[in-house]
Amino acid sequence: MIEQLLLTKRLFEEGEKYSLQNDPISAGLAISLFQDSIESVIWLVTKDLGLNIKEKESFTVLLDKVHQELDDNQSIKIPLKAKIQELNKARVSFKHYGILPDISQANKFHGYTEAYLRTIFELYFKKDFDDISMSDLIASDEIRLLIKQAEKNLSIKDYKSCVDEIAKAKAKLFYKIKLFIPEVDRNLGIVDYLFDKQISSQIRKVFRYMSDYMKKLREISIINILGISVKEYNHFSQMLPHANFFGVGNIQVIHKYNNYTEEDTKFLLKFIVDLALKIQEIG
Repeated sequence: MIEQLLLTKRLFEEGEKYSLQNDPISAGLAISLFQDSIESVIWLVTKDLGLNIKEKESFTVLLDKVHQELDDNQSIKIPLKAKIQELNKARVSFKHYGILPDISQANKFHGYTEAYLRTIFELYFKKDFDDISMSDLIASDEIRLLIKQAEKNLSIKDYKSCVDEIAKAKAKLFYKIKLFIPEVDRNLGIVDYLFDKQISSQIRKVFRYMSDYMKKLREISIINILGISVKEYNHFSQMLPHANFFGVGNIQVIHKYNNYTEEDTKFLLKFIVDLALKIQEIG
């Protein structure tokens, strides 16, 4: 069951990303994904209740049957049914008839979908929507444990420690991906020792600049391969402290500042989970 709930949340979050784009096609994709997330959870409830459903039952009929069963026999009243039917109509118009929605529709249906999912998760599955974490899908024990610890730190509002774990996870992820895109040779930044001392300081600046520039290009190449927004990644990188490997298995985190807010850490946490899952797909 947890896998299906995770799928439901992932579909919603993917729709959420498109809803932030300022164009009608992205709005249509967001609406389709929001409807997919609702349909995913409705099918899960259907199977859990053991309802007798035809193989090609329409979404609207399925929704009616689930709500009737919950209302009549489970004493569970889920609101927003009419809004979800409206969402489905918008999805059909976009997906089957090519009618582009107004961009404001994506924001409207985002609110309806989130409210519906939070309610059905709480009332039927007895789970908090926020506690269903996409980090459970991360295959690497090492990365998953770091992110799980970050989630725990966030829950107790220890934002600095939360960010520490995220920085460590990011460092390990980019280290693991060196099989696809090799790291920049560390010796490049200290090549000045080969030159005369009188010019070594100038040479050092040039090669360190080259080294730093190549490291940045490597990161940009990685996120382009992963299909991640450069704008979001730059925001992520600017907020995240730097993490250095030293010794065997040790990582030192160097903070740029310590005034992290809950909003900051939630953004960083969501981004690192998405990043880990994207890297997992190609690895």
